[in-house]
Amino acid sequence: MTMKIYEIIPGKLLQSARTHIEPNAVKMLQARDVTGVVNLWHTPDIRVRDSVNWYHQQSLPDGLLREEAIQIYWRLANRVAGEICNGGCVLTHCYGGRNRSGLLSALTLIRLEGITGVEALRRVQAVRISALKNEHFAKYLRELTDEHRFDTSDVGSR
Repeated sequence: MTMKIYEIIPGKLLQSARTHIEPNAVKMLQARDVTGVVNLWHTPDIRVRDSVNWYHQQSLPDGLLREEAIQIYWRLANRVAGEICNGGCVLTHCYGGRNRSGLLSALTLIRLEGITGVEALRRVQAVRISALKNEHFAKYLRELTDEHRFDTSDVGSR
């Protein structure tokens, strides 16, 4: 099986399924100048972890979206956005590269570009058609109000 990489923001924000299914994952990420990886699945990326500047693994459920998980997703979105604003390229992934990584990608778009949750959902699904089919995640994005949008002027300073 070959790992497909989806470019949510070309050259900056990438999304995929678990990286250990691809024997050449490290080479693929190096070819794309990936500086950071966020793994939202329970199995660590041992090879990938040691080949990027920063790596974060946090096993999150692909089901109901609880408040604790929402806070974790927003913290990660802020970290990913900061890495991108500082010139980095980040890959987000989970088991199938659809729901958990899709939600993180959408929240990162909101953080970076100040767009609505509806627009972020649309943009992620435009690139990864099967993304965010978890109705709890999609509903959360659709129901975000303007108060959830961020002032993006300071995102690169973190």
